[in-house]
Amino acid sequence: MATLYTLYDNNVPLATNMSLDVCRAMWDLHPERISYTPTTKPDFRYDVCFSTPPMNRDSAHDLIQRSVDPVLFPGYTVYDGQGSWEGQREDSYTLTVVQEENDEDIKALAEIIKQVFRQETILVIKTPVTAWLI
Repeated sequence: MATLYTLYDNNVPLATNMSLDVCRAMWDLHPERISYTPTTKPDFRYDVCFSTPPMNRDSAHDLIQRSVDPVLFPGYTVYDGQGSWEGQREDSYTLTVVQEENDEDIKALAEIIKQVFRQETILVIKTPVTAWLI
């Protein structure tokens, strides 16, 4: 597996898990500002997928917000959807977090959501990603 790099703009992390070619190209454009180092920990996208008992979406979003620890997960996105389980349609949600690898906290979050929404199981998908803030 190729080494991935973290890209910095004026010593502030700008992007992680970048190829060396991309970092060099950015440095060529702005050598006075841009630097890069090998990434020590890659970022991951965690998708926590679950359904809810019948309730309105605002109530579901309120419960989701109260379930997420803002210290462990300062940023996340919730996607609304329609799903099906064993032939029954149901409201479904995907809570997405992008951060350094943190399986234990994600599993704890999934357990909380599982209890709050009285679910038998919750799907958690973990994917390595290249992410940056612009």
